[in-house]
Amino acid sequence: MIRSLSYSTTRTFLECAYRFQLKYLERRPVAVSPSLFLGATLHLALSTFYQRRMEGNPMSLVQCESFFSDAFRTQTVLDKEPAAQGVSWESQDPDILEAETLSLLKVYLNWAEKTGLRPAAVELDLRRAVGGLPISGRIDIIDRSGIVIDWKTTHQPGDQEKRKRDLQPLFYAALLGHPIEFHYHYLPKGRMHEIRWESRKVSRSALRWLTEVFLPPVWEAMHRGPFPYADPSSWACSPACCDYWGVCSGGALRPV
Repeated sequence: MIRSLSYSTTRTFLECAYRFQLKYLERRPVAVSPSLFLGATLHLALSTFYQRRMEGNPMSLVQCESFFSDAFRTQTVLDKEPAAQGVSWESQDPDILEAETLSLLKVYLNWAEKTGLRPAAVELDLRRAVGGLPISGRIDIIDRSGIVIDWKTTHQPGDQEKRKRDLQPLFYAALLGHPIEFHYHYLPKGRMHEIRWESRKVSRSALRWLTEVFLPPVWEAMHRGPFPYADPSSWACSPACCDYWGVCSGGALRPV
């Protein structure tokens, strides 16, 4: 039973309703992909760094790197995911991935310092009823200027029209109850780190569209079903994007 609408549950449902069923309704255990594990661990290190700064007990860059390495090796983030059964490293070398992500952490923190990022709120959990719909979410960071920021451990998507249709800024504006300026911070994993950012503004009319037009039928469909597979040829149906790729029919039948 889904108790609230979030950006993550809605996006999963729209991309692949069967994955939504496995992850949120059945809570089927699955090994986490290296990409998702690294992203979650990097988020944890960044949020801890900025939370400590807000509390007047700042971490040094070296301390933040040490925190990340400890969290990486103990797989701390998996404690919050009861269905997670470790990390599926397959042919990837954890030591190399750890070193590359540590480098990315350092690059981002230096970049954010130069841009003047000053947190007013970090890892803000929100829950709100909007138009009779229960909406929930967690905001990575809000700057003192009021800008809402989300960390994306990925390269900036090439499809600009697809980025414009992304629902995440609308969800966060609905949770805060007013129009917002939203910034994506792209932190690409790998050997080359070039931090990019992109801005979106959410209007009141967009908020009304989300809560009055778009979400009500999605909420109903989540409870009613059915939950079909995504098109196996779509980008969402791949080992890199879906932890359940190997257990569903779409993943099992797709040539490796």
